[in-house]
Amino acid sequence: MNLLFNIQQVVNHSFQIQHFKTDTFKDADRIYHAYIKFNKNGLIYNLSAIVERYLRIIAKELDSTIDISKGIFDIRKKIFEIVCISKTGNEWNALNLLTAIRNTIHNNGIYVNPSLTKLDDSFSYRNSIYSFVNNTPHNYATYENLNDIINDILSLVKIINNNQVIVTKESFIDDCIYL
Repeated sequence: MNLLFNIQQVVNHSFQIQHFKTDTFKDADRIYHAYIKFNKNGLIYNLSAIVERYLRIIAKELDSTIDISKGIFDIRKKIFEIVCISKTGNEWNALNLLTAIRNTIHNNGIYVNPSLTKLDDSFSYRNSIYSFVNNTPHNYATYENLNDIINDILSLVKIINNNQVIVTKESFIDDCIYL
């Protein structure tokens, strides 16, 4: 909601003239587009980091033998197996799409698949196919997609938090070294 309010203010040319001293619409438009990209990238990074941290904490709580230093894909896969969540549903596919979008930020929106065996990747999510072609930009980081991803992550959190092992926990241990 905060982001939407900020976008409404930045797109308002009189607001821009007052606060940024822009003389032309072209200047205002540049500020608007830079602002949108900056905020969208921040949202994607923060959402990814929060989800990853949450999944690592939950993995350790569900099964103390899980090595949470492994890649997040393996941890996510194990959690979905333990909690019996479909790996074809919106929750799984939302995480796949979020990860692919986040990984393109490192390359200015261009998809570079780290796999040497498979260069291109496609994800089915909410009745659409999202194709990530190696060395090619994408346009999937829309606010509509990000909103859907957030809703599906919230659905995932509800499912996990209703798991009997998680419900019975009084507290969680976060061994994050960044605290």
